[in-house]
Amino acid sequence: VESSQIMNNTKLTLGSLILGVIIKLILNVPLIYLFDKIGIESYYAPTIASIVSQAITIIFLLYELHKKYGIDYNSSAKTLGKSLIAVTAMTIVLLLLNIVFPMQNSSRMMSVLICIVYGIVGSFVYFLIILKLKTIGGLTSISDCTRLIKKKILKK
Repeated sequence: VESSQIMNNTKLTLGSLILGVIIKLILNVPLIYLFDKIGIESYYAPTIASIVSQAITIIFLLYELHKKYGIDYNSSAKTLGKSLIAVTAMTIVLLLLNIVFPMQNSSRMMSVLICIVYGIVGSFVYFLIILKLKTIGGLTSISDCTRLIKKKILKK
């Protein structure tokens, strides 16, 4: 919505906002009944309805920007695909880690330590895959990253 506001396109901004609200209203109640029928807690339904309506609104706005200004989304789509691969791999690793170190501990201190381990492992896996897929321009190894960090620190 913000990009169309910046471009002084109030009609498009308001139209996309109304579109999102209508989609959410249409999806809310049917999803609640569907979730109840298939055994998923029904309070998740409004969240899913919000996500779907926002996604449709974003797709609509991106299409309108492409149509009006000729914006090309190919490089963004490639980067998104690579990021989704990294997120999927990280999720799989964390699910496997959950088998080894389950989160169900009685001790708060142990839970905090396990959360720290999950965070470190998840970050490492995500970052490693992002580097291997060359998602970040110019960064292909950990040494490239450390060089960039040192450069940024010394610049200040």
